[in-house]
Amino acid sequence: MITLEEFLLRAKKQGYASGKPPITLKGESGAKIYLYSEENLKPGLEYRLDYEDRYQGNYSFFGTETVWMNNKEVWKMSYSGRMLPEYQVPDFTKQTYGFLKKALKRGLKTKPIRGPKGFRHEEFKHFEYINVLEGDIHFFRGTEIIFFKGKEVYRCYYNGCSIYS
Repeated sequence: MITLEEFLLRAKKQGYASGKPPITLKGESGAKIYLYSEENLKPGLEYRLDYEDRYQGNYSFFGTETVWMNNKEVWKMSYSGRMLPEYQVPDFTKQTYGFLKKALKRGLKTKPIRGPKGFRHEEFKHFEYINVLEGDIHFFRGTEIIFFKGKEVYRCYYNGCSIYS
């Protein structure tokens, strides 16, 4: 059976970080959703893992990521963040989130919660991603910040844990 870390790393690369369009719910919420699943049907090793990333907003946003194993919730994270008000401009926000997706694809193999501790990319010369994570995949909190030319333009707080009963 795969580990939670292995599954999350694959699921997150297929979600928001992939750049693929999300499922958008109609109605009041307008929530955007990314789904990913894996299953093993080998006798004696059967399992199903499901992942959902559900969020609302753009300039400011709130979301949750959930993992189920055999239809039982086993891991959850919530996150909220925003583009700082003076940078809430459509083209700049799109560019910043494009850079964020590159950073999120570089999630740590041992802690695939958000992105790496630090990240830069030649395509986005003036951007820098910083992620401060406390804890491990089973109990954590953190902050990610994006800077443009040394000035903070984006901030996101996140926390979560494994769920045992």
